[in-house]
Amino acid sequence: MVFNVLTENKDDHAKNFSFICKDGIWSLAPAYDLTRSTNGYNGEHATSVNNQGNPTIEDLLIVGESIRIPLKKGREMILSIAEKCSEITSKDYISALKKM
Repeated sequence: MVFNVLTENKDDHAKNFSFICKDGIWSLAPAYDLTRSTNGYNGEHATSVNNQGNPTIEDLLIVGESIRIPLKKGREMILSIAEKCSEITSKDYISALKKM
């Protein structure tokens, strides 16, 4: 979710997420079909975040808290992903996160 928002992968529909079952244990499949798609569907992400088609950092944090990721940890996770993808993410995300 965070990667898709930060890198503007708006073609983030449900068919791009899958799981693998090995020996009865389910895990998230490796990422695939990661294409920068800034247009998306009507300019929005195919998969909404906090019911928003163009989510903000605050929307990411709200969803994180809803699955018991503490606010501080959520910020750290988002900043880590933003820094690792800094060549293709907006510098505004990184500076906004550092100010939070």
